[in-house]
Amino acid sequence: MMAGLHRIVREFALWLVDHNHPGADVDDAALLLDLLGRHLGVTDPAELERGDLAELLLDVLPGERGALTARDPAGVVPTARALLAFFVDTERLPAERATRFSAELDSAEPDFVPALLDVSGWDESDDVFSVDLSAALGLPSRLPPVRLPDTEALATAARASGLFAMVRKLAVWVGEQRPVTEVAELEVADTAEAIGVLGVTEAEFTHLWRVAAAMEFIDFDDDVTVAVAGPSLEDWPSAEDETALELWSDGFGHLLVDPLALDDEEGEVPFLVESTGMLVALAMFFSRSEGAPVAELRDAVMVEATGEHNTTQLRAEWADWIAANGDPADVLLERMSKHGAVEFVDDSARLTPLGTWGMRERLRAGGIQVPLLPPVEQMSARDLIAAADGFTTDELTAERSAWLASRDADAAIADLLRTAADGDAAERVFAVSIVNELDADDHWRKVADTVPLGPYARIALGGQPDAVDAAWLTADMLAAAWSPDDIGGLVEQFATVVPEGLESDILEMLWRVPHPEVPSVLKALGEGHPNKKIAKAARKAAFKTASLPRS
Repeated sequence: MMAGLHRIVREFALWLVDHNHPGADVDDAALLLDLLGRHLGVTDPAELERGDLAELLLDVLPGERGALTARDPAGVVPTARALLAFFVDTERLPAERATRFSAELDSAEPDFVPALLDVSGWDESDDVFSVDLSAALGLPSRLPPVRLPDTEALATAARASGLFAMVRKLAVWVGEQRPVTEVAELEVADTAEAIGVLGVTEAEFTHLWRVAAAMEFIDFDDDVTVAVAGPSLEDWPSAEDETALELWSDGFGHLLVDPLALDDEEGEVPFLVESTGMLVALAMFFSRSEGAPVAELRDAVMVEATGEHNTTQLRAEWADWIAANGDPADVLLERMSKHGAVEFVDDSARLTPLGTWGMRERLRAGGIQVPLLPPVEQMSARDLIAAADGFTTDELTAERSAWLASRDADAAIADLLRTAADGDAAERVFAVSIVNELDADDHWRKVADTVPLGPYARIALGGQPDAVDAAWLTADMLAAAWSPDDIGGLVEQFATVVPEGLESDILEMLWRVPHPEVPSVLKALGEGHPNKKIAKAARKAAFKTASLPRS
């Protein structure tokens, strides 16, 4: 354990009150200091050596996942930076050494979260913590599928990265040796020369230098006195497809966590803008081909950066800051665009197929399923239905038409009805909507006496639904609109299908329907319907469902 750990933590807590370090956390500081002592033998800040902080982030913490169970991993690196500043202020560490360690943090940061997500080598019996993005980000464990180009096409797109082209040019310029300062930066004259060679601004060069170092296009000697061309220079862009994609993906990950604030013209950062990349990328991932309005992305970054206390004064300070330094959302989107991950359509930004692939890889590593859509001719009816949420209305219409055109009509109808019979209410309603557009009378006659499809068959064949049919259809329509994450759709559908004034009667009817999803629907209405009378009736009906067997 680090000597005087508890005293240092108390001092750090008091110091943090008077020093602006967004994201820094006292509990995280205690954890880092404890791990430094127990795993690396660092019992005093003065004992820190080159490589210790990188080892702490990339090796020690991933092996101590349990210690992070109740914490946000995004706060670890800001806390480490704050600790370095604290050590300097309290004369526990010389400023020049702290600056070197800060550069080490910058280099290790892009790999920190991926290291936490890497669960290779652990089996299910290990009592360890793995980062669960579903829980951390409030996402469902399964997202709509995506269709991606093949590996060769993705690798070709990756090799066209404008960002890596500039980084490679920088590495070629560095060549065999360039002297660097104690903080691993070029000397003033060389910096000016490099800026001229690359044709970029000083801020753009700072970013390129960080990317080059993080992606090992450039490397440093052990004493950090010279920069040399790194191993990635040989790999890019001629590496095999898988290697090229892996390197591109590492670069994309770096953009998601790269500390934009380091480009602040004033050198002082009043806002936490280091952890907004994933927020922006997720917004684009969910908007799919429609893209996310850039104005909304700017607002989201502003809200994230200014924290919970988004006052008028803070918004004014934010406006002044971005006027001087540029909007972080614009900077991030432009960098992603140069890397081939983002494209602009009118006033919106959307992920390219390559960017979608990169996000899918990160989500899957975090335990979130994002299935791949096969080519349309290989899709089953279930594949088509599962993809519906990921398409716009026009895209879904086109996908459905292409799917029907790629197979025999009878085979398509049979597949759809099998899926409708075996699936949940949402799948059934969607499948039936497609079948109803086709000449399917012979198929409907075959299922007219089955439990889930009989009511639909009788209507399709020109009959009128009786009370039992109407009850089942109502249950299906409500269940299809229900999502555990969103009561709003169910409440809206309830208002649509249930005549005003008959809510209690319909709820009394629903609990008697042997529909497997009715208990969940009634429970959700009882807990979330804004009308207290309807909610009470739904709770009573939900209680009664326990007395009825369900399929």
